[in-house]
Amino acid sequence: MNGTQQVEGFPKGARKRKRLGEFLLDAGLIDDKALSKALEIQKITRKKLGQVLLEMGVVDEQQIAGTISKQFNIPLVPLDNMEIPKVLIDLVPPEMAEGYLLVPVKELRTGLLVAMANPLEPYAVDDVRFVTRMPIVIGVATQG
Repeated sequence: MNGTQQVEGFPKGARKRKRLGEFLLDAGLIDDKALSKALEIQKITRKKLGQVLLEMGVVDEQQIAGTISKQFNIPLVPLDNMEIPKVLIDLVPPEMAEGYLLVPVKELRTGLLVAMANPLEPYAVDDVRFVTRMPIVIGVATQG
């Protein structure tokens, strides 16, 4: 994705804004102390911040997904009981879907709706667009 192109559902320049910890802090879901502790653990474990915060029991997946959805105005995609056509699942290699924690869920007029646990992942949209050869519309979903 070049610097001037905008992915639908993903505000232009959004990748350069705040990080997840700042979003959760602004939403009042965590405090400075929890964020600092999580960042320390993240440096040691090399896990994603969201995962560290989940393991600390400070937030749950729904809170993280909801915060990302609100901050970026990205639709929240409830995957529970959603039947996804196999033809869509087959569009993305399993290792890519697992690596980026995403699943293509619906073909829209504007492109392929892809539910992602981390829609802030810098290369995911580009990689999915490349393999599917379709415009990508981002949705956020919980990991579990």
